[in-house]
Amino acid sequence: MVLVYTGEHGSLKIAGTVSVGCTTLEAKAGTTYYVLVSAYYTGYGSWAYVTVQPNMDGEVPTTTAINMAAVSTRAYCKKGSAVIPGFVVAGVEQYVIVRAAGPSLSASGIQNYMRNPKLDLYQGSTVLASNDDWTPGSAQVLTEVDIGRVCAAVGLTPFVSGSKDAVIIRKLSPGVYTAHATSSTDTQSAYDSSTSTDKAPLGEGEVVVEVYTIPAGVISATNL
Repeated sequence: MVLVYTGEHGSLKIAGTVSVGCTTLEAKAGTTYYVLVSAYYTGYGSWAYVTVQPNMDGEVPTTTAINMAAVSTRAYCKKGSAVIPGFVVAGVEQYVIVRAAGPSLSASGIQNYMRNPKLDLYQGSTVLASNDDWTPGSAQVLTEVDIGRVCAAVGLTPFVSGSKDAVIIRKLSPGVYTAHATSSTDTQSAYDSSTSTDKAPLGEGEVVVEVYTIPAGVISATNL
C-alpha cells in the first residue's frame, strides 16, 4: 500500500519514511490504519490531501480482491470550507453508508465540534444525494431502526435521535465518488454566546466523515 501526501505548500516528509511525501507499507487484512496530517504553519488556511492506493510496483495478487471496508476522515473545517474524502466502488454495485459526525463527537469529549454538518455525495460534479440532519423524515427513506441496524452491521455507533449529524445510505455503481461535509450554518457569522468559549464558532468546527461499505444482505430492495 502506498501513502502519498500533498500540501498547498509542497510535499512534506512523512515521519519515519525515507522519501518526501510518500511511504509504502505492507497492509494486513482486518487492520485499521490511521494517518495524521498536521500543519507546520499557523495564521492562515491551507489544504492538504492524502491518498492510499495499491503498490502497483510490487506483486499484486490477481485472485484476491483489494478492498478497504471503510474510510474515516477527521478535520477542523473552517467557515466556507469542506472536508472531502474520496472513495472508489470497484467490481459490482455496493450499498454504502456515509456519515458526517458533528454534535455526536461531544460524547468523545470533543467540544469544538461542527454544530450542524451537511453532507453531499458526489460523482464527478453531479450531486447524487444530500442530507442535513439525519433523523428520518428529512432526506432518508430508511427508518431510524433501519439506520441503526446498518450502523450495527458495520460497527458504527448510531447517532442520537434528533441530532444535527448527517447520514446518507445509497447503492452505488462502480466508480469514483466524493463526500462533501460542510456546515449548514455557514450563513451565520456570529458566535453563540450561550455556550462556553471552547465551543467552535457557528459555521465551523471538528467534523468526522465516514464511508463504510454495507455487507450484503443487510439492506434489501424492499426497504431502500
